[in-house]
Amino acid sequence: MMKLAGFNPKTHMPIYDKHRIVSENEILRHGWYFKTFNDEEYVYIGNDLVLKIYKSPAKQIKEHPVPKPLAEILSYVKQIRNRDTQLIYGRKYPGQQLRKISIQKKNRKSS
Repeated sequence: MMKLAGFNPKTHMPIYDKHRIVSENEILRHGWYFKTFNDEEYVYIGNDLVLKIYKSPAKQIKEHPVPKPLAEILSYVKQIRNRDTQLIYGRKYPGQQLRKISIQKKNRKSS
């Protein structure tokens, strides 16, 4: 399993840019790692195809995943990461359009 670049939710939070709706061309250019709302993970392998990733390597070998077209899973995608595994696109709820995400530091309360 690959190590994903993360952020600490106690100190940082994702900001969904309401005015920056992502096109399919941008997803094909920058997107690499896809996570759906039902916690399935996919990797972009080129030619508009994605391959399902399983949690354990033994299941990956046993199941023999078949590449799927990206358009088939695009409506279920929750988060998209780039090749550096940084979170770049996402949506909060199913049915929303994919938007650009930026990670910002939370404001500290002064005492």
